Amino acid sequence: MEILPDISIAITCQAGVDLAPCLQALSACLDPVSVQIFVPENAVGWQDWQEELPISSLALDPANYLAQAWSHGTGRYLAVWDGAVLPAPAALFSLLEFLDEHPDVGAVGPRFFSEQGTILPSIFRSTNPLAWQDGPPLGWDGLASQEVAWLNGAVLLVNREAVRDIGLPQGKLAYWSRDYCRRLHKQGWHIYFCHLARVTTHRPLPPAPSLFSRCCAKVCF
Repeated sequence: MEILPDISIAITCQAGVDLAPCLQALSACLDPVSVQIFVPENAVGWQDWQEELPISSLALDPANYLAQAWSHGTGRYLAVWDGAVLPAPAALFSLLEFLDEHPDVGAVGPRFFSEQGTILPSIFRSTNPLAWQDGPPLGWDGLASQEVAWLNGAVLLVNREAVRDIGLPQGKLAYWSRDYCRRLHKQGWHIYFCHLARVTTHRPLPPAPSLFSRCCAKVCF
């Protein structure tokens, strides 16, 4: 009987980004979590980790890479992981445990910190294109898990049953998580921020879409 991995991870990265630090940090998270990892074939620094980690490379199609990786994934949960984000040792297990304990949650994301140790806003309160108050409230410290409208898509763990329910992500990676979380909400799935999962990003998180771009988008939550 084949033992399926806990998480299938699609690693995304900008051209020329060295994935070795990310893969090293992920390898420190694998007790007791089992993973399957996909990387773009033109990424840098993953080849030296093939003997230690279950890594497969895929041709990078900016409009289809995430859907392609997830369609190949066999894990109980599916994840996207930016190659510039390093997890703390317990981050993967915290996200995995959260979904195991909350089967009605479609997606969960971690608490982001800068290299200087500053918490970064990664939660959003509305997918309504006319909502002015979209990001976290003033003074948000991320010290408690909470339900949100959508999450920054740099790191996101998704319930496979939810993917079966609403389908694979569509389109390019920019702001894909907003649309995907909207689709999850429409089907009755919950979206959560997990404060116990701590990650550090080595580049700025993508900002929320401008009000203009949100008004132009066909979203309504």
